[in-house]
Amino acid sequence: MAFRVSVNVSASNQLGSIGQQIEARIPGILKDVLDAIAHQAVQNLSGVPFQSETGTHTIQKRTGKGAASVQVQYPYGSPYKGRVFASAFTQYGDNSERWDYLSILEFGRGEIRPKYTSSAKSGSGRARLAIPGGSVQLVQGQGGFRGVTGRYRFVKSIPPMEGKYWMAAAAEAAKPEIQSIVSDRLQNLE
Repeated sequence: MAFRVSVNVSASNQLGSIGQQIEARIPGILKDVLDAIAHQAVQNLSGVPFQSETGTHTIQKRTGKGAASVQVQYPYGSPYKGRVFASAFTQYGDNSERWDYLSILEFGRGEIRPKYTSSAKSGSGRARLAIPGGSVQLVQGQGGFRGVTGRYRFVKSIPPMEGKYWMAAAAEAAKPEIQSIVSDRLQNLE
């Protein structure tokens, strides 16, 4: 999951020497802008309440794996492009499914129909299944799996989950800092 930032410099050629000065400062500005977005994204994964298009959310950081995975890649193809990305996968033994739970937190997910291995059905081994991003957790308990009701049984489907759009909210929350960065860097042009 990534948030990309790019700058179009085609109009700077028409501005003459000021355009060249702006073009020379863009790489530094872009790096600081990406850092501001990444800082806000880490904050959104650290238990600080934030506002997004689907409401007010709080994502409780348990292990810090998600917040630690937020990275800045600059340059990304050219000196006028960069991205902030994060990816945190989870997978449990005897279960072949992998989940990028940060992508699920951003965009949500549809209904899930779990597939259980034969060792999971028999209750032997350390097989377990966890669906990230919600209150529904299926973990190994005495005699089998704990289902959504709290009883030990298999769950046939897990309801869909709405996205929290934490990365989009981070970019929106960083706008005042971004405007400050840009105005400070471009203030003393000749």
